[in-house]
Amino acid sequence: MERLREELERRPLPAGMCGIGGLGGVPGLDGAGRVAVVLAGAVDAGALAGAREELWGRSGAPGAVAGVTPGPVADAEVVARLVAEAFSSCGELVEAVRQVRGVLAGGFAALVVHADEPDTVVGAAAGVPLVVGAADGAVRLASDAGAWEDGAVESVVVKGDQVVSVRREFDEVRWEITDGCGVVVAP
Repeated sequence: MERLREELERRPLPAGMCGIGGLGGVPGLDGAGRVAVVLAGAVDAGALAGAREELWGRSGAPGAVAGVTPGPVADAEVVARLVAEAFSSCGELVEAVRQVRGVLAGGFAALVVHADEPDTVVGAAAGVPLVVGAADGAVRLASDAGAWEDGAVESVVVKGDQVVSVRREFDEVRWEITDGCGVVVAP
């Protein structure tokens, strides 16, 4: 918790009504602190090794990704950097996560936020559950529908190459699940 407090003092979060968190550790941030990623499970080491090498080549820091700290959050930081890079090209968080999801493998669930879209949370999973549930004007993403025992009206499991986005639009919260090509499959 102390590390999280220090990081938040150093790089405060933007104002917004959306957020992410996980029991496994603090979110990984990209180098600018604009993208945050929470990972559950494990991204395939081979997929991340290739991404690290690609990032090293661009950062000019052989043997290390500039600004990425070693330890349990390093994978989330690499994913955050990949999302930030994709976002700079496409300008949309959902599409950026979809692009990064396409190159990752393993058994993981990821939740992602970006400072430029403070009212949006995007999730993707492979091999582990990711469930979206809605009730009483709120939408939650979790690894288990039991996370909202207070009676979610509807819940849907995010599958395979699907990406879920949750957006606050004025006084409503909307969600949708899209496939790997961006076609809406739910709700």
